[in-house]
Amino acid sequence: LDQRQVDLLIDTHLHSGQAISHHVLYQDRVRMYCRAEHPALHGPQDEAHLAQYEFALLLPEGQRYPTLHRRLQEEMGERRCGFSTFNLLTQAAMIAESDMLGLTTERLFAMVSRLWPLQTLDFHSLQDEKINVALHYNKQSGKEPLLKEIIETVIQAFKA
Repeated sequence: LDQRQVDLLIDTHLHSGQAISHHVLYQDRVRMYCRAEHPALHGPQDEAHLAQYEFALLLPEGQRYPTLHRRLQEEMGERRCGFSTFNLLTQAAMIAESDMLGLTTERLFAMVSRLWPLQTLDFHSLQDEKINVALHYNKQSGKEPLLKEIIETVIQAFKA
């Protein structure tokens, strides 16, 4: 975004810098999820029971949900990261074929759970956890007529 190699980005990660503008499109709940028939689904879904499983994380590690990761480490102990990726679809595919756990937003989980047999875990510490999903763009890009119109259209679409 800073170098204008990308015009627009919708992300949960906060992109900052003097040249970057952002607009929060919506807030979404954070969900912990696993594959269908995962052993964690058959036991208590609490810190002690879930601490034994590795996580598949979205990179950069801890930056997508930094406060949440810190809190989970305090509650459940140091998490082991068995796999990390920049791509949610890769993360979901890995979780669908392993005993790893993952974190994503409720709306994104709804999408990936149509592609793979996945289930959410009822982890009480995440019940009230929400994150912002925002549109980020370079301020210079936002001055170009076509991109300005696209930005306004995206913002209006999420207000509806």
